[in-house]
Amino acid sequence: MLPTFTLIEKVGKEDADNVDMAYRVVADHIRTLTIAITDGVIPSNEGRGYVLRRILRRAVRYGRSVLGAKQNFFYKLVPVVIERMSGAFPELKKDPDHVQSIIKEEEEQFAVTLDKGERRFHKIAEKIPAGNVFPTENVVDLYSTYGFPYDLTQILASERGLNVAKEEDFKAHLKKIEEEGGKKPKKKEAKNKTAKFLLDPNAIATVQKQFSPTDDSYKYSNDEVEVVVKAIWNGNTYINETSSDAPRVGLIFDKTNFYAESGGQVHDTGVAVAKDGKNYEIVDAQVFGGFVLHTANVDGSIKVGDTLTLKVDHVRRAPIKSNHTSTHMINFALRKVLGDKVDQKGSLVLPERFRFDFSHGKPVSIEELETVDSIVNELITKDMGVFAKEIPLQDALKIHGLRAVFGEHYPDPVRVVSIGKSVDELLSNPSNTEWVNYAVELCGGTHITITSEAGAFAVISEEGIARGVRRVIAVTGKEAKTAISTAQELEAELKSIQNLSGESLNTGIQNLLRKLSTPNLLVPSTKKAKIFDELTKLRAKHQGEAKGKKGDQQKEISSFIETTVQSLTESGASFFVGELNVGGQSGLLTDAIKAIQEKKPEVAVLLLSPDVPKKKLLVVAASPKSAIAKGLPANEWATAAAKAAGGKGGGKPETAQGAGTDVTKLPEAIEAATKLASSKLV
Repeated sequence: MLPTFTLIEKVGKEDADNVDMAYRVVADHIRTLTIAITDGVIPSNEGRGYVLRRILRRAVRYGRSVLGAKQNFFYKLVPVVIERMSGAFPELKKDPDHVQSIIKEEEEQFAVTLDKGERRFHKIAEKIPAGNVFPTENVVDLYSTYGFPYDLTQILASERGLNVAKEEDFKAHLKKIEEEGGKKPKKKEAKNKTAKFLLDPNAIATVQKQFSPTDDSYKYSNDEVEVVVKAIWNGNTYINETSSDAPRVGLIFDKTNFYAESGGQVHDTGVAVAKDGKNYEIVDAQVFGGFVLHTANVDGSIKVGDTLTLKVDHVRRAPIKSNHTSTHMINFALRKVLGDKVDQKGSLVLPERFRFDFSHGKPVSIEELETVDSIVNELITKDMGVFAKEIPLQDALKIHGLRAVFGEHYPDPVRVVSIGKSVDELLSNPSNTEWVNYAVELCGGTHITITSEAGAFAVISEEGIARGVRRVIAVTGKEAKTAISTAQELEAELKSIQNLSGESLNTGIQNLLRKLSTPNLLVPSTKKAKIFDELTKLRAKHQGEAKGKKGDQQKEISSFIETTVQSLTESGASFFVGELNVGGQSGLLTDAIKAIQEKKPEVAVLLLSPDVPKKKLLVVAASPKSAIAKGLPANEWATAAAKAAGGKGGGKPETAQGAGTDVTKLPEAIEAATKLASSKLV
């Protein structure tokens, strides 16, 4: 079944057992991958996709390290699986090329990771005596710097007789570094002021023995709630009272109206108000084993048993609710535009925007995105009710057209969120095919009560994040209105330059392109794409006008070449540095140098041209063998000139290019190039 590998001819029993196990691992894992990918699962860093990625990487490593495979091999096994198993699973024949391409891409990426990571691992491990622990910080470094999976580090360490920290400790260490921005805090208290806390299994077990999990049923309400402090966590242990030495703590209450981060929706923030009226800021809410841990800044005294009043920041929560409901609306719109095969692959709901990942094999066209925008905005303007109700899971699954995230674990009972029809109406006739025309999903998040609260909607980007998986980022409310308004301003500017010509047109094009390229520009992606398309047409118009001037430019270049050759003949110089103004056309500089060196083959030539619209200074250099031998390679020469103008260069000793970032430094660039050439050739 497997392709031929270069194997050791004579192996002992233990080695033979390893080889046999490796063949079994590879065979089992290629079956798993082929079937899973055919069913629509894609290797990724989350959920079932991560499980699939780990399976693939385990098989690849066995093939490389035990079976001696030197090249990518795993994807080549797909046809064999299909040949052997398509009788029982005929759907495997549906798109084998797609399955192979996904596995090949993953395998190629992992091969690079494996090589670099293994070299780094062995370099560290060879200094550690057997029986000792491979440092957790190095496990994290291998993961964050080289993308090297924890489980592979664990396997490699085991092979060398080393121990590795538990995966929970690895994840905690990784999260700690991410929260601290990769830097160790200078002071313990500085760390505590910015910490976000988590509960490890032991910490969860401790509170499980003392009281029930947090009642978070109040999170869907807009009301304040009075709570009792059940536990205080300082990041290492439970304490009975807060202190000034640790101003940031994790608080567990008997109940809460805060939404703890889950299901792709970010956590709530707000305040806890003491009996004396003092407010304590709550900056995070996470759930661990059913207990909601509220990260709070406490510049006073809170004791276990104290009664507080929790107030959610509803100004911040409002756009989160709008964005979460909009993920349901865009899910509905994408399926309507792209077809029923579209499945949600993940989401992230923030106050200022949201992202939505979905399965689709190619980029979504501008026309398709426009239709999606239109459908969602139409749902918003219709003032449709947004209904939510907790019902038995088996009843929910009977509702025709219900959308759920594949592989997600849902509680029983489960919360159903429906846009346009009440849950009770859906349940009155669950098999009604009309329900497919409504957005109905299983969801535990917070939502607006009527679609018009979203205000407006706009997709601001669409891109591929993995093979067969696309991502849209969208905004609602104030941000959407800003995006739409910005697009209108850009469209007006586009209209104002369409009747220009010559350098005025070129300047207008460059100015608009610069605005479109502004980081974090908020504008609908369809509008942005259309403006880019119109600018492309205007560029063609400008280039057509410029073509008429090309003949005149060519005459000027020819005259420059002739004058330069004559000057070199008369002076006998071994190098030439000069300005030839051809704008940003570096190819014309290269052609001019070739023409000069055809007449003067032993002369080193460096030419510069200011590209004013792009604020760049182009540099092109060419050095003959005689100049290189004397210490003037073209790459160093071009670099020296470009550096004098705030840029850099590179290339080969024979030919090289560079670019300065300050056009006004042309004289300094000429001086630097002349000085270097004089020091080597004169």
